[in-house]
Amino acid sequence: MTVDNNIFMRKILIVFAALVLLASGAQAQEKGSKNYVIGFYNLENLFDTYNDPAKNDEEFLPDGKNQWTEVKYQKKLQNMAKVIRSMKEENGAWHALLGVSEIENRLVLEDLVMEPQIAEANYQIIHYDGPDRRGVDVALLYKPEVFTLRILEKFDLTRYFHHIGAASLDSSRSQKADVIRHALHLCGNPSPETVVMIGDRWHDIHGARANGIQSIGVLYGYGDRPELEQAGADVIAQSVEHLHALLLSK
Repeated sequence: MTVDNNIFMRKILIVFAALVLLASGAQAQEKGSKNYVIGFYNLENLFDTYNDPAKNDEEFLPDGKNQWTEVKYQKKLQNMAKVIRSMKEENGAWHALLGVSEIENRLVLEDLVMEPQIAEANYQIIHYDGPDRRGVDVALLYKPEVFTLRILEKFDLTRYFHHIGAASLDSSRSQKADVIRHALHLCGNPSPETVVMIGDRWHDIHGARANGIQSIGVLYGYGDRPELEQAGADVIAQSVEHLHALLLSK
């Protein structure tokens, strides 16, 4: 491992340690809270099927040494998701933090977390492009509810919100529609016509529709216009400034 790799690994470990401390702090402040599940999973060369000139991925292409086709890629995603799901069943809860290694890029993780077997976990991703000469990176998957409040408190942002909610660690509140329903309950179940959901992925829009509320899809996140339009977003905002104008016009 080179010096650059060591620096990269230290960056990931610092993020990991910070999240562990945030989780520990959150647990200490909650009465009767249970331990959080933290783990690590080597995904063993999780490459997509597309050629990336910046990566050493020639073996993992349809015409490469491993004949890495879309069928093989999807099968690997399913197998990885099955393992993560089995760990959840064994532990009785989803991992609050799950470190992963040997991934080609962030996109393969986005595909993984959307696998039906684990999609309900609503995992978020922390990923950095690493300098490993093989073209593989390490990353963290995490459950947002454990850290959301602590992060907002750290940066003095809680004063801008009346209520804060997210997906739960167990399966009682995992789908986006469930999270939105929980948020509406915290707000006293306001009339649907007075509420708007702002999101950057298709499941945000589907969650809004499931709760009978309007939605604004934003293009400054991870989703694109075709995804948001197909999901049924009522309006699409191209930028933060555009979103601001839309909200003021309501």
